Amino acid sequence: MKTKIIIAGAGHGGLVCGALLAEKGYDVTVYEAKKRRDIGHDWTDVFPLASFDEAGIPRPPQNKYIPSRPICYTNPNKTVQIRMPENTNKKSTNSVLDRKYLIQYLLRYAEKKGVRIRFATEVVSPITDGKRVLGLTLRKNNRISCVFADLIIDAAGMDSPARRLLPACFGIQNEFEEDQIFTCYRACYEKTQAEEPENQYMVHFFHMREPGISWVITEKNCMDILIGHFGTTLTQEQIDEAVADLRGTYPAIGETVVRGGQVARIPIRRTIPLMISDGYAAVGDCAGMTIPIIGSGIANSIRAGKYLADAIEQDPNQTFTKAALWQYQYNYFTKIGNKLVMIDKLRSLCTKLDADDVDYLLEKNILSANELASGSGSVELSASLLIQKILKSIPRVTMLANVTKTFVKANTVKRVLSEMPEEYDEETVNDWTRQYAQI
Repeated sequence: MKTKIIIAGAGHGGLVCGALLAEKGYDVTVYEAKKRRDIGHDWTDVFPLASFDEAGIPRPPQNKYIPSRPICYTNPNKTVQIRMPENTNKKSTNSVLDRKYLIQYLLRYAEKKGVRIRFATEVVSPITDGKRVLGLTLRKNNRISCVFADLIIDAAGMDSPARRLLPACFGIQNEFEEDQIFTCYRACYEKTQAEEPENQYMVHFFHMREPGISWVITEKNCMDILIGHFGTTLTQEQIDEAVADLRGTYPAIGETVVRGGQVARIPIRRTIPLMISDGYAAVGDCAGMTIPIIGSGIANSIRAGKYLADAIEQDPNQTFTKAALWQYQYNYFTKIGNKLVMIDKLRSLCTKLDADDVDYLLEKNILSANELASGSGSVELSASLLIQKILKSIPRVTMLANVTKTFVKANTVKRVLSEMPEEYDEETVNDWTRQYAQI
């Protein structure tokens, strides 16, 4: 009898893991709340194609993506522009890929490998016996049913009911805090005959003096607009005012939306302390795998899908206990997750700044192209130095004792990350996850 795997949600990491497992003979079924045509954000994203290679999945056809472009940052007062250098690294595979196309590509790939995908089937809650996750409660056409499996993979996103409704005894974080959420409106507007901006990718820090970012990307046939706030509040009035302000600066932005126009919620935080339990593993946005600040998480999710599939295959007893699945968490954290912790600290610091602080940082050249490059990547040391530079530059920030105590102690962060146990021992793992949560 085949080992049965159920995946909650058609997330990128879950589909990759499911495809790799189905190819090895596992019985894999995905339950996705949306209809097939409705899956995926209706926009493009910068994406490192090398993640496909690392997962052992063929890249999409070359005509489906284009090279990424350099970003130009500006402050709330619009008095400073910092243009990032052109990427001259020929080995770089960062490209712009359509998100709708990408998710459909992964859906087709998973189905080709034998994964069954049940669309328009909502995950309602996990089924547990208090010690192990046994299955899922589902809703389809207003009818409730229950499904059971040897392992539940949770790829249902930031608001996954499977994770949020797990009992506290499982030790998995149920909710994300408000400042760990980026709420954004994104739409492509028609392009007018007005002159195009000199910089084709403009990012506005604290646009309209609201905590968050906005951007304007000049495409061949449209103007790609994003309005984003740190936290969960973004009203239609705020969206309309922000778009109008951008239109005043960039006359090429027309009045008609030709694509998108939705509001999305994206986690911007480090990976949750514990993402496995007996019979359960979280992947993707569900586990907080995005790069803090910029919110990009597809590549991390795809890589994580590969790490999870490897751990599942290597479980000699196929019982999928925490001890067996710990190798998945260990591999992900040591290869990806640990590098994002200081970036998360930088993100947390940014939520404590205001527009005047940001103006000061850019106008005084405290934040230059070098610092912005380190702050948007995943280099722990660079992010740590950037945090310390910011704290030492603004008296009003250095007076925040809780900020300095938490963010400047980079050595403590490094120690905790380096002490992650390679082998599973319940007491040791519990102690490490507690320390990691308190960093």
